[in-house]
Amino acid sequence: MAGREVETCDGKLILVGDPKQLPSVDSGGLYHRIVASGEQVVDDLVQINQRQQLDFDRSALAQLRAGEVEKAVHDYAGAGRLHLGRDEYATKATMVDAWRADVQQHGLDGVRMLASRQDEVQMLNELARVRMVDAGELRGPAVVNRWGTQFQAGDRIVVRDNWYAHADLRNGQTGTVVAVQPIAGTLTFRRDLDGEVIQLPKRYIDSNVDQAYAQTIHTAQGQTFHATHVYADTGMRAEHGYTALSRARGETHLWVNDRPGPLGECTYIHGDPLTEDRVVALARQLAQSVIEPPAHDQGLPVETATDRQLREWRDELEGTIRRSPIATDPTHQIVSVDAAIAEARETADRLRTTGARAQVQFLQAQRDVLTDRVALRESWIQDNASVLHRYSAVAEEMVVCLVPWRRPPSM
Repeated sequence: MAGREVETCDGKLILVGDPKQLPSVDSGGLYHRIVASGEQVVDDLVQINQRQQLDFDRSALAQLRAGEVEKAVHDYAGAGRLHLGRDEYATKATMVDAWRADVQQHGLDGVRMLASRQDEVQMLNELARVRMVDAGELRGPAVVNRWGTQFQAGDRIVVRDNWYAHADLRNGQTGTVVAVQPIAGTLTFRRDLDGEVIQLPKRYIDSNVDQAYAQTIHTAQGQTFHATHVYADTGMRAEHGYTALSRARGETHLWVNDRPGPLGECTYIHGDPLTEDRVVALARQLAQSVIEPPAHDQGLPVETATDRQLREWRDELEGTIRRSPIATDPTHQIVSVDAAIAEARETADRLRTTGARAQVQFLQAQRDVLTDRVALRESWIQDNASVLHRYSAVAEEMVVCLVPWRRPPSM
């Protein structure tokens, strides 16, 4: 539709973006296809906007853009920017300690932890908030949302949904809580973007507010920090890596689970201790793209399909999705079980009975099951990205075809 309007007024359409960063979460891929094919005039503006202040970071990002991923990983290791931990908890705990040290220098709004998966972000936020509580930086009463997340004055938060009519709130905006009203269940925060103080009602907090000590890489895209700490979880791919590693003006550190060091600690790797197998594995992960080709390139002619064909495709794809692990998201159940485990442990410590200890073990087993479901869900999404993109393409075309007033005007 935009192209027709440009032709009508004899104008020029200019697209601006970065094909190395994360694409749209819905159907997409057209911009990346245009850049890759060179069918139109494509100018590389990479030298114009560089937030990185250190030559090392500029060089490493240039290597990632050029596809020299293994060399970039080696350079991060040699510069002491790649950290390997003995297990998930130890790695994240040490990462949070490093984040906390940077916060002392740059402030809470200047340092961020990033990961590609929401469950990883949630755990990092929980660990970071423990550090905040221990340091006495959270004050006053708390507001608790429907998922059990607490917010106090001093907390860092991110909003998850657009609310244009209310202070022009946009998904991904961050800020600091300045006051809470526990009886009403509301909170007031100061937005980083413009310093505006905004009050959020309980109904919005319950579903659309989260802690922001750590963020998903998607929500951090477009933001700039003094320093970042990036957790290389199993969902990280090329666009995640490039986007996350290019958010900081100063140092960026990459954290990975691996074998323990000689004392079982999370080690700072400098060259030789990093095994070649680990370099290859991490490089392979950071070289794999998440970008799917447009629906047209996938052989799905949605634009020329009849209404009946679109409905058949939609029903078939919906059936596949309903039968898949993504039909349910157990993430919030994990939060509830974690709260139940904490309560059960407190009871077991107090009563010291066999029954109380058995309840803790039962709840931990439930959490293990839910964790496996989260992993299965993430794996299914990675292996079936084409199904989701096709479903998005069909759904988008059905909106245009089945709602006549949404059609572009005929020329």
